[in-house]
Amino acid sequence: MKVTVFKQGTNYYTRMMHNGKRVSRCLDTAEKGIAIQRAKQLKIDMLAGRWEQIEESASRRTCCTISEIAEAYQNAGESRFARHGKPQPQTIEANLGAFSRVTGGIDGRSATLLTKKLLVDYCDSKLRGKTGVELGRARRSAFSALRLARSLFCSWAREAYDEAGLVIPSCVFSEFLKAKPVDGSASKYRVPLEHPELVEHTMKEGRALAETDPSLYIVFVLSYELALRAGESVALKWSWFTEKNGTTYCDIINRPDQPFSCKGTERSVPVHPVTFSAVEKYGDTSSDFVLGLSGHSARSDLIKRKFSKWMRSIGWDRDLFIKTNHELRKLQGSRWFTEVSPQAAQEWLGHADISTTCKFYASLRTQPEPLAPLCL
Repeated sequence: MKVTVFKQGTNYYTRMMHNGKRVSRCLDTAEKGIAIQRAKQLKIDMLAGRWEQIEESASRRTCCTISEIAEAYQNAGESRFARHGKPQPQTIEANLGAFSRVTGGIDGRSATLLTKKLLVDYCDSKLRGKTGVELGRARRSAFSALRLARSLFCSWAREAYDEAGLVIPSCVFSEFLKAKPVDGSASKYRVPLEHPELVEHTMKEGRALAETDPSLYIVFVLSYELALRAGESVALKWSWFTEKNGTTYCDIINRPDQPFSCKGTERSVPVHPVTFSAVEKYGDTSSDFVLGLSGHSARSDLIKRKFSKWMRSIGWDRDLFIKTNHELRKLQGSRWFTEVSPQAAQEWLGHADISTTCKFYASLRTQPEPLAPLCL
């Protein structure tokens, strides 16, 4: 059966002839495939003489509520994770949390409140009374919350809403997803090597942790020598270390029992014997996890709070460096780039595209000398 669908704004519409008149109907979806199916069903109903029922149904149909959106998103997200491994449960929880903060709570209010005004009011409440550095932080925080809240309307979520029969108001697509109530421009991505004295001081203080705080020292080793991301260090198990041809490797790959999916690409990072000896000495060999401790939250707190606090205390200014242990990863990435090769740096850092490695990690440690001429 042939039908005509066209997009106007964010929704698809269909046109058909009824009693000699051309009528248009909104199909309440931004997905073309779903629009075609709905248009065909409308035409079938019209040809079967059910046009009056169609009109009556359309007049009774109302927009969904905030809680219905949240429930459908969570159910669809959990189902998708079971089938595809994404999105992670932590991601679903974070997005729903941001959606709740932005909307003022997940309840039975109509989704028609998802407007530009809602976003402006939320940002005003976050930025009010802030000045200077605090204003910049609050602005980035508000921008991040909006980004997470808007994730509830990604393509697979919208398909789930359509399948659940939820009517998403047009203001979601014309205002909630498009409005820019706050500037989320990120600060300059600074390379630690621009501050050589800070780097030297960090190496000195980091080595001293072996005596003063062994729990932080192992985090320091993992973050710098292996260039692990925070989540990777939290989940790191002894079984991730494998030996191939006399060399020890740390395999960061997707596994069914780990609480994250590899960012970028899977990778195997070669581990120097001295480094692995330090990991064995200061890691918790009585536990499956290198960092030991009882539970994911305790390990996460060690890295994201305690270790971050230590780095701030030795000079890593929050206004210059937004992250902490990731700065050590950048240092090692720059070292791999210049002392091994750009390709090795890309592979060991787990970057899907070498342009990321070149753009953010290619900070030369020494100024290279010009090559001697060969044709003279």
